[in-house]
Amino acid sequence: MNKNWLFVFSIGFCALFSINFVLAKNCNPSVDCPDGKFIPECCPEEGLVPCGTPCCPCTLCHFFVLFDNLVDFFIAKLVPIVAFIMMLIGAFMFMFSMDNPARVSLGRNIIKSVLIGLVIIYGAYTLVGWFLVSIGLADWVENIYRDWWTNGTFTIVCD
Repeated sequence: MNKNWLFVFSIGFCALFSINFVLAKNCNPSVDCPDGKFIPECCPEEGLVPCGTPCCPCTLCHFFVLFDNLVDFFIAKLVPIVAFIMMLIGAFMFMFSMDNPARVSLGRNIIKSVLIGLVIIYGAYTLVGWFLVSIGLADWVENIYRDWWTNGTFTIVCD
């Protein structure tokens, strides 16, 4: 059973990295980077990791960009959906408890747990962002109040 999960995880991991190569820009290595030097214009803008072309080789910094992109995906896309579904479950348990005090208490505890979880998740994300910006590993997104949902609150820039 564990080998099946390892196989599925490795196939998914390879699929995530292959998406990067599909979405990469087409740069001609002989014309665009004849010396094999780093050219930021040849780095792909889409995908999980903005590297992987001959003119934009991957470095250790791109691992942190990958981690930032994955965290941004979870924070902006998955957490709100799961929190909304759990709030609905708690609300339905609370509303349709049929005077069962155990169900009312369970619905109330689910709603309270979701709210506490959201505060912990987004608070930790903000604290880590502040820490990374303060030590110089990340930059704030330019229009943080308008674009945070799509771009996150901070970005890791590889030179």
